[in-house]
Amino acid sequence: MKKVLLLLIFFQLQLEIMSLNHLDSLKSIYYSELSNDSIKKNTLSKIIYSYYNKGITDSLMKYSKICEKLSKNLNDSLLMGSSVNFQAVSYMNMGNWNSALERLKEALTIFENLKNENQIKLCMYNIATVYSSTGKNKEAIKIYEDLMETKKMFKNDPLNLIRINIMIGITYDELKEINKAREFYFDAIEINNDYDSTKSFQSFIYTTLGYSFLEQSGVYVDYGKKSYEKSKVNLSKNRKKELLDTAFYFLDKARLSPFSPFASSLGLEDEYYLGLAGYYFAKKLYKKAEKYINLKDTNFKNPYSAINYYQIKAKINKAIKNYKYGFEDLERVIKLLDSIKKLDAKEEVVKYEFEIQQQLDSLKYLDNIKLEQQKTKAKEEELKAEKRFELGLEIGIFIILISLYFIYKQLKTTKIQKALIEEKQIEITDSINYAKKIQDALLISTVSLKEFIPESFIFFKPKDIVSGDFYWIHKNNDGTIFFTVADCTGHGVPGAFMSMIGNSLLNENIIENKIEDTGLILDNARASIIKSLHQKDISSESRDGMDMALCKYNPKNKTVEYSGANNPLIHISGEIINKIKGDSQPIGIYSGKLKSFKKNKVKVKEGDMLYLFSDGFHDQFGGEKGKKYMSGKFYKFL
Repeated sequence: MKKVLLLLIFFQLQLEIMSLNHLDSLKSIYYSELSNDSIKKNTLSKIIYSYYNKGITDSLMKYSKICEKLSKNLNDSLLMGSSVNFQAVSYMNMGNWNSALERLKEALTIFENLKNENQIKLCMYNIATVYSSTGKNKEAIKIYEDLMETKKMFKNDPLNLIRINIMIGITYDELKEINKAREFYFDAIEINNDYDSTKSFQSFIYTTLGYSFLEQSGVYVDYGKKSYEKSKVNLSKNRKKELLDTAFYFLDKARLSPFSPFASSLGLEDEYYLGLAGYYFAKKLYKKAEKYINLKDTNFKNPYSAINYYQIKAKINKAIKNYKYGFEDLERVIKLLDSIKKLDAKEEVVKYEFEIQQQLDSLKYLDNIKLEQQKTKAKEEELKAEKRFELGLEIGIFIILISLYFIYKQLKTTKIQKALIEEKQIEITDSINYAKKIQDALLISTVSLKEFIPESFIFFKPKDIVSGDFYWIHKNNDGTIFFTVADCTGHGVPGAFMSMIGNSLLNENIIENKIEDTGLILDNARASIIKSLHQKDISSESRDGMDMALCKYNPKNKTVEYSGANNPLIHISGEIINKIKGDSQPIGIYSGKLKSFKKNKVKVKEGDMLYLFSDGFHDQFGGEKGKKYMSGKFYKFL
């Protein structure tokens, strides 16, 4: 027996570690800086479904909220609706019905706007479940029956058709309309038998039916809407035997079917154990009744379920002469009835409480006798506890050793993965460094710049290895000098590609086509980008382009012609700063009307300074408070 136990622990531990490794891998991918929004979306969906299937509510809520933020960034309504719906499911699992209903209504509105029928049905089903769980049974039945009317929509979806039949049955049970409830349960069985893929629902339906017949046989007291007097069932022996046999028939069928996650989430596995305990008690097989009552989970969702449990447990303890525990169970029943009485002070509850109090009084006397017997057994129990402790210690050491083995394997795997990632990182960095050499070759050197404009400088610090910002200068045979600074969309590799296009367009217009007009040069560059990138309108996928400040300096008459796409020209003469604004439009497609770029003329004299720049410098964050530098401080600095 010890070997079997250790083997079960080994395999369970292995499965849990494999599952955790899978989730850890997904989280690593999601939080990786290399993952784009599309990868994050797909990875996040897998993480959420994994926690949903495992029933881990806190983590499901956490990642559903992360998913909601991502859906806002992506403007993805379907992703938004799904994330809100999973938050509602988390609230339902926590019993926070108001928050669940609020989130479900939000999700329903989103899916109705998307006209997504499947998601609309799912939201309506969950809303009906909330209503059923909060006592709004008639509202719940109305929604369930509306969903039932769309049976043709469930033709290829028997799973949800079975769920709806079951939930209508449960709701009618709450309303004490037993026969009507059983109609829907049997409909669910009929559908269930036709589809092998849904056989896991059998345990749910059979347990519910078994429990229903036990209640009818009088094993449990009905303390709900019917009066306490009417709840005392007067049945013939044959009728009671018939009901008990029917109850056991369905409970036994439930035993032969695995409990589905759906059944377990509603506590039906616990109801199965309580049902068997009630059945064996009624058949006076008290040891078997005690076995099954101890298997039931005692985390009750409502006081009525707790009363049923402790009432049966007290009767079993009394029957096997466990008077002390029977006394404690009946005291719990009294406290629960008292809490119900404060909420709804009905005469039948008070009468029922009086009967329980009489049972308590009789048990007090029997308990004193039992107390002496328990003292003699205390020492025996102490010895057994020591042996159990030793066995637990052995198992604990074994589990620790197994855990250490798996941790070692995981660390070894992680080390290999890290080496692979570092190798790939080196390959990518080498490629980008080579791209930088190409970009540097296209940019004019500082030596050539000093040759054309002696008193000049370039401050160029790319954020990544390659840059989306670039500068360009050319001197005509007549001495006219063109110079520009441009800021392309994107940074890093995408920006560098755009900078190469911009460089090529300036060469084409100024050097090859010998165009002198700065405004016309920008117009031609914009037309070429729109054509080459197939930019039809602002809604198209490609909205790439660049901001640019282009100047033409004539050293003979000391004038500067300037045209700008968003970027300005700063002219400093003495202590006066003159900011010449460009046109508020990029070189590329944008939302406004495309206009020709204007040409500005500036007269300069010896000692004046002209500055062209991108937004890279004044958009930096720094200082003690980590604030942005801003353009005002930048102009003052110049």
